[in-house]
Amino acid sequence: MVDPSTAPSSGDPRPVTLRRVLIANRGEIAIRIARACGDLGVVAVAVYSHDDADALHVRRADEAMALPGRGPQAYLDIDALIAVAGQMDCDAVHPGYGFLSESAQFARACRAAGLVFIGPDASALELFGDKARARMLAGEQKIPVAAGSPADITFEDAGLFIQSLPAGRSAMLKAVSGGGGRGIRLISNLGELAEQWPRCRSEALAAFGSEALYIEEFLPSARHVEVQVLADATGAVSHLWDRDCSIQRRHQKLVEIAPSPWLGSELRNELLEAALALARASSYCNIGTFEFLIELGEDGVETGRWVFLEANPRLQVEHTVTEEVCGVDLVQTQLRLAAGSTLAQLGLTDPNRHRPEGYAIELRINAETIQPSGRSIAAAGRLRAFDPPSGQGIRLETLGFQGYDVSLAFDSLLAKLIVHSAGGGFDQALNRAYRALCEFRIDGVSTTVPLLQNLLKHPALSVGRIDTRFVEREVAALTAPGEHHARYPDVATGVTDELPDIAQSAPPGTVAITSDYPGVLVQLDLTEGQSIRRGQSLAVVEAMKMEQTLTADQDGVVVSVAVAIGDSIRSGQALAYLDPSFIAEVAMDAATTEVAGAMATALEHLAVRRLELDDVSRPEAVAKAERRGTHTARERVEMFCDPGSFIEFGGLVRAEGMGDRAPADGVITGTAAVDGRPVVLIVQDFSVFGGSVGHLGGAKMSRAIDLALLYGHPLVMLLDGGGHRIQDGQRSRAYAQAGNTFNQIARLSGFAPIVAGLLGPGFAANTNFSGMADFVVMRRKHATMGIAGPALVAAATGEVISSEELGGVDRQVDRQGLADLAVDTEEEVFAAIRSFLSYLPDNAGLPTPSRRPLDSDDDQQRAEVLPGLVPVNTRHAYDVRPVIEAIADLDSVFEIKPKYAQNLVTAFVRIGGESVGLLANQALYAGGQLDAAACEKAAHFIALCDAFGVPLVLLMDVPGFLVGPEAERTTLGRRSARMLFELGHATVPRISVVLRKGYGLGYIAMAGGNSFEADACLAWPTAEICAMSVEGSVDVAYRRDYESAPYPRARRAEIIASIREQVGPLQAAEGFGIDDLIDPRETRSRIKDILRRAPRRRTSRQPPKYRSISPI
Repeated sequence: MVDPSTAPSSGDPRPVTLRRVLIANRGEIAIRIARACGDLGVVAVAVYSHDDADALHVRRADEAMALPGRGPQAYLDIDALIAVAGQMDCDAVHPGYGFLSESAQFARACRAAGLVFIGPDASALELFGDKARARMLAGEQKIPVAAGSPADITFEDAGLFIQSLPAGRSAMLKAVSGGGGRGIRLISNLGELAEQWPRCRSEALAAFGSEALYIEEFLPSARHVEVQVLADATGAVSHLWDRDCSIQRRHQKLVEIAPSPWLGSELRNELLEAALALARASSYCNIGTFEFLIELGEDGVETGRWVFLEANPRLQVEHTVTEEVCGVDLVQTQLRLAAGSTLAQLGLTDPNRHRPEGYAIELRINAETIQPSGRSIAAAGRLRAFDPPSGQGIRLETLGFQGYDVSLAFDSLLAKLIVHSAGGGFDQALNRAYRALCEFRIDGVSTTVPLLQNLLKHPALSVGRIDTRFVEREVAALTAPGEHHARYPDVATGVTDELPDIAQSAPPGTVAITSDYPGVLVQLDLTEGQSIRRGQSLAVVEAMKMEQTLTADQDGVVVSVAVAIGDSIRSGQALAYLDPSFIAEVAMDAATTEVAGAMATALEHLAVRRLELDDVSRPEAVAKAERRGTHTARERVEMFCDPGSFIEFGGLVRAEGMGDRAPADGVITGTAAVDGRPVVLIVQDFSVFGGSVGHLGGAKMSRAIDLALLYGHPLVMLLDGGGHRIQDGQRSRAYAQAGNTFNQIARLSGFAPIVAGLLGPGFAANTNFSGMADFVVMRRKHATMGIAGPALVAAATGEVISSEELGGVDRQVDRQGLADLAVDTEEEVFAAIRSFLSYLPDNAGLPTPSRRPLDSDDDQQRAEVLPGLVPVNTRHAYDVRPVIEAIADLDSVFEIKPKYAQNLVTAFVRIGGESVGLLANQALYAGGQLDAAACEKAAHFIALCDAFGVPLVLLMDVPGFLVGPEAERTTLGRRSARMLFELGHATVPRISVVLRKGYGLGYIAMAGGNSFEADACLAWPTAEICAMSVEGSVDVAYRRDYESAPYPRARRAEIIASIREQVGPLQAAEGFGIDDLIDPRETRSRIKDILRRAPRRRTSRQPPKYRSISPI
């Protein structure tokens, strides 16, 4: 078993013992993991799909259990894998590579089930699984990246990027969540983009569950070098040098070499440092690989430019070559790190202790044939012979054996042949690899062995004239028949291929539509009686991790279809039968002309309808907005969203009986980007019946909230309207259905940020929308809120009141706190929303965004002012905001509710570039005591931060809670309980710093001591921590004593002095009530250090239940 000493583990601050490991994979990597487990005395438990029961990994493991289902999908069933792990009493899961190895959802599911996930945590998987976010992280670390787009671009944005490239340059279209050569296409022009866009999205969706794409500059000549990184939970990071992976085909590696034979020491050090910087910046833990491209000039010589490509947060296929040259078992290292061992305990902190000895080469032997054209054809069949080589420096990782049936359902990798030459140089390693290939007998299926043999003998390899497109350029020579000596006996094995004959008979007068590719049929666009034309797309076959489109080579009518989606097909197999005599060319041309004319008419009508929505067609609406001193709804969309990013839905709806009086039914809905981040947008149009919402507008709002839930994107509502439209509401047939918008917002709350911008009237439902939002900003002199507007108030009560008096900014922002912020202009409304969203992730499943501190930010210079900002005398007031600004990153403070409950400051800040939620008692107002308004403000802010993973820092100078009749009138008892309730439920890190007073229940409510299990409770030398002020305690507890003394004033002073000797920060530290007493100038650095070490989330200690009951 794996039993660490005292080091923390990657997902838990306590070490764990690994006894039984579930291997959530198949094939050679499952066998590799099982062997590593066996070496460590850990029981290896395998899983297998129904069609994989005879696979070798099932026999190599200690125990095995079947999964429901067939093919790759069985190994992607998270619920089934977790269930098997429970049934088999496993305490850990190793995902291998591929399948779920980079799934944050799987990692979280493992942890939720009490299983150790052997790999990095979910936040790292999400970060590096999003290639665009990984590029952003590299940019923040000043690591060069290729020119590219943000994540999840549109087709139009991709086209603009291609047009912006210099003449003759190309781009790579890639899946945001991609890897392994899937969801990636080389694009040279707009025509290729139009052709490849849908295929790339389809591959990405099928492989990674997301069709999001991004595009980046293509380096036409480059070498591909990666760095093997190791990291533990203490923050220690190291490396095991580099590998060259330049020999690849269609972005899939064929040969890997460790170390790179062609990398100079200066460039090698730059790449190693870049990889370590990325690992540190991402708080990486376990092993992973950081990949780079090194640009080569036309002469094949390095230009000096290199860029970060991507990171793979998992074990790599090619980990074997690093193991050979460095002498470190990487799979065992994974197991030990996951169990809690540190790099220091494993002797892996110094890379120089494991400098590569010689060279190792890995050759991927795939069951496929690569043709001179470069096209790959997957192979299937039974292995009649499988005799691998052996000898010094030869290692084999394989799933193959004699009699094994190679299936098209799984990846084509059959074996990895690894050779190591410790002292003979790179040429000796090449010779050993070639000889081993010649000794390897594989009969029954075609493999890449002949291509690899030709490759090893190619003169360019030994001299390093290699780049990532070498195989593509030399494919004709590499696939030509070669003179290779077979170094094995050619004797019959007695094993035959018993796969069924797939030949089919064509009906009379028909021709067969055949597949040029073997694989699995994933799309079929053929039906009986259908007319097809030459070049028309007919089907899509998936093989070799790629999708291939089959097209018609002649015209005809489909007579019969011989296959179905999901079938495994062979090269040359008939998909359908075509009767070419049914096509009348003239009729087809006439039909085409008729269809084209009808389409043109329809498109023209559509363009007219869309133009009706535009402000150009509505001059009266534009004029109305100008008279109000506002912008139109569509102008607001353009002002708020990134240029060209808004995609509207529901724009063409038209309410019955309204004609063109209610364009889009008064509500504009769509998706957009704001500062490069996705949002779902709802914008009310005041020019349509005063912004009131009809039943179709309500349905559009409901659809928008559905999309925010589905996509996990923030919801932004720009509100300017008077509630439900009376014309619709007075019809029971429509109104009785009651839309579910509020129910949807309740579900969205805490999952994705909800923001409301009040730009005009916001009465009725808009007030409730705002009340359920996470952040509300109002425009002064324009925005109002209230359950009912002045007209309804007058009708119901007879009271005449203006909108401003009823629910203007003074009331709703400053006095009631229903809204968080008031600004003067619409531009400021939009800026405030952007700022608020910049501190939060798109949804609760993602880490908070990081932002590099300003270069001008001098920590030490600002820290020097801190000792002088807080008076020692506890009766002297001061402004806590300068303290906050000195602790936070420069220009990073965004205050929430600055005018409401001013005795407590709540603000988002950044500390070391990371989002932090900060609460601080404000001594300028009521001495900083906690009243009902402050507690309500704090409770909402704590819940907001906890929902979205934002750590809490509490700066304490609190004299306690407000007491007296006013406190009871405002139900302070329940509102203070709500603050305590939210702290008790929070799972984010929290740090309390006692600046001065820490009195009574106020000290507890600000997370003092161990009251709410703070990650740290620190105090300044000015701190005074006790049940109440010293003077107050004497007057309560010792009044009789000092009043009966001969000299009462002197006796009182004497008692105060004796108590004060027991009240102070040093005494608090001596009693271990606080973790440390610090110099104020250390505050920022201590907070940064604690947050860097603390887990993003702590395990909730709530017992199983449906929900907790909030005091309010």
